[in-house]
Amino acid sequence: MSRNRIKKTPVTMLPVPQPAMIMPVWPAWVALGAVLFLAVTLGCREIASPDIGFHLNSGRWIAEHGAVPSGEMFVYPVLGRPYIDLQWLYQLMLWHGYQIGGPALLVAGNVALTLISFGLLVLRVRNREGRLPMGAVLLLLVFALGNDWELRPHVASWVCLNLVLLVLEVRSKSNPRAIWPLPFLMIVWANTHSLYILGLVAIGCHGLGVLAAAIVSRQWVQFRWFAGAAILAGLACFITPYGWRGVQFPFDQFTQLDAGSVFKSTTQGIAEFLSPLSLQGYLSQGRLVLTKPFLFVQLALALVLLGHLRGARRTSIAEWVLLLLFGYVFLKAQKNFGYFVIAAFPAAAAGLSSWAAVFLGSLPQATRRLASPLAAGLSVPASVGFVLWVASGGWYQASRSPHQPGFGFNERALPVAAARFLAAAPPARSVLNSFDHGGWVAFATGREVYIDGRTEVNGPDHFRDYLALKNPRTLEREILRLRPDWILVPLSGIPQWHEGLARSRQWRLVYADEWNAVYFRENYAPDVLQLASPAVGRDYPELQDAEVGRIMGLGSKQRPAGWVRALQGEAMFPMTAVRRSAFYLLARQPLAARNWALQGIADCEVFFPDAWINLAYALATLGDQTKASHCIEVLRVWAPGLETENLARELDSTRRSRAGGI
Repeated sequence: MSRNRIKKTPVTMLPVPQPAMIMPVWPAWVALGAVLFLAVTLGCREIASPDIGFHLNSGRWIAEHGAVPSGEMFVYPVLGRPYIDLQWLYQLMLWHGYQIGGPALLVAGNVALTLISFGLLVLRVRNREGRLPMGAVLLLLVFALGNDWELRPHVASWVCLNLVLLVLEVRSKSNPRAIWPLPFLMIVWANTHSLYILGLVAIGCHGLGVLAAAIVSRQWVQFRWFAGAAILAGLACFITPYGWRGVQFPFDQFTQLDAGSVFKSTTQGIAEFLSPLSLQGYLSQGRLVLTKPFLFVQLALALVLLGHLRGARRTSIAEWVLLLLFGYVFLKAQKNFGYFVIAAFPAAAAGLSSWAAVFLGSLPQATRRLASPLAAGLSVPASVGFVLWVASGGWYQASRSPHQPGFGFNERALPVAAARFLAAAPPARSVLNSFDHGGWVAFATGREVYIDGRTEVNGPDHFRDYLALKNPRTLEREILRLRPDWILVPLSGIPQWHEGLARSRQWRLVYADEWNAVYFRENYAPDVLQLASPAVGRDYPELQDAEVGRIMGLGSKQRPAGWVRALQGEAMFPMTAVRRSAFYLLARQPLAARNWALQGIADCEVFFPDAWINLAYALATLGDQTKASHCIEVLRVWAPGLETENLARELDSTRRSRAGGI
């Protein structure tokens, strides 16, 4: 009876909820394709990582010796110091890849690994949501723009972390016993990168969720399965050439992120060790530059937090703990940006899409139906425009970066030509080089260097000695202590080296380009002659007095560049001319410095303060106070935030010759 009555109940008498509007699926996939197209363009750039040299050097050493290193081999002040190289598998594959396909294959492999991580992120969010939310595409876009795209083992770690989280999430959603791949993943990860410890953190975060469910349900079978696999995953980390020492190493390495560490100094420390909340990431040679990847690092942090805030009710215990722990690691050092985004990605993407749904719900129905296809349609031309900007090099010029599109080694960032020159030099008792250049010089010359980019090898004491070499007050004392035969000087990073050496009679300049200079001690390799003075028309532009006056008058006429010219990065930011003018200033060749600065101003459509500052210094050195004062006035008008009064005082002191030297 009751069943019949229910069947006869009119449908119109029941409350029928309005069906939620189902957004089409294809716009998100179109937008994803545009983002991946942009990501490939960003990744196809010349290799500029200062770490590439010691990675290749280590891979070559491992291949030649058939063993992993146990003591330092490349940095002479710390030779023999115990060294744990948990990156050995990545370095070995990097070396073999370089032998097979050169730098082009390394670039392609780096892009491929990053895209695999992107694909795993999409798979994970689809597993969680059953679809590809538009929030995932937005977060991937910010990830691509904030990524440094360097050839470092962290890209392999990203793949491993994604796979570990994918296994954990599949276990949590559909198959509680699908956790047994974890030990095998951890073996590979522990021999690829020291941050394999983050895999154990991810397992522990999910373990808390499994434990909480077991306590509530009072059913412990699934927790036993999980605990067994987790213990095996932890034991798998001992399967490295270093055993217990390899397990202990990541914990020792983490102390470098302590606030009191010398590596985290905001003035002389390493930029990637700074917090993402620091504003130092926006500075380039003392100038505020907003168009930098650091902007998207901070934007990713904001989007992840917004996504979790919106999706709080659907976020599991494991996802909350992942956010907190990986957020802590990220806030300790911005180098951990990728791990944070990967750990928080599915929940953050879902939450961001929920915010978008709330916004669309306030719009008329016809507008809602068009919103998603319109966003997808606009993403394609926007992506193409950005791709053109990146491919032309304009994006890197705007961020004052030495990067440029291509598949070789970046000679702006790596001392490729200088190292080639040094490889032909006679053996030296000791040498001096910068922190960023040591890895490449050791690889390219096959010789021991003073320092390279491995903080775990150098240690805080040796790094403090290096900082003393960057201090003008202790520079002379440290050079007398080291007694190097040659010094490789990066012009943009440590100008005080160049200034001191250029004034000294004990050193001679034997090699120079717009990025680096090499000085030989007076009694070392006497057959290598000192560089001659620069020649007008060959080493710097030839400018007549009338042309100088015309260019000086551009200070009141320069205008914003059009978008077509903006794609031509050098037209907006004449970095080559500016660097050459800076080099000749340091080399005490003010006429060449003046002409290069003027050439940069003439070639640039927009006001570029760096060129005018270099011009002012060159004119003051030449004794042309009238034109130098004109530069100060131009800077006061176009760069009101610049401390022109301090600059004027410096120019006044520049006119006086400086005595002494190293």
